[in-house]
Amino acid sequence: MNSDEMTVPEAAELKGCHRTWINYLIREGRLKARRVGPVYLIRLKDLEACKVRHREKPDSNGHTKTLPQRRTHGKKVRAKTTAKLSASRQGR
Repeated sequence: MNSDEMTVPEAAELKGCHRTWINYLIREGRLKARRVGPVYLIRLKDLEACKVRHREKPDSNGHTKTLPQRRTHGKKVRAKTTAKLSASRQGR
């Protein structure tokens, strides 16, 4: 291991996220890493180049900070879901 390489837990601590998020980025090809046995090694410059946003870490009370709502592309998701639920309840 070179001095500019780190393991997944070290990269997660440096990036401020969970190690599973780092593993996800590696699997998706968004973060370059090399595998040595069962361990992934990540170069510091590759970690810094990774611009993928992650969720905020929970506060001490377990709540995360508010993030922007996901886009629904103009669809009324909640109304559809509510209609399906009420239709299924009437069929009981």
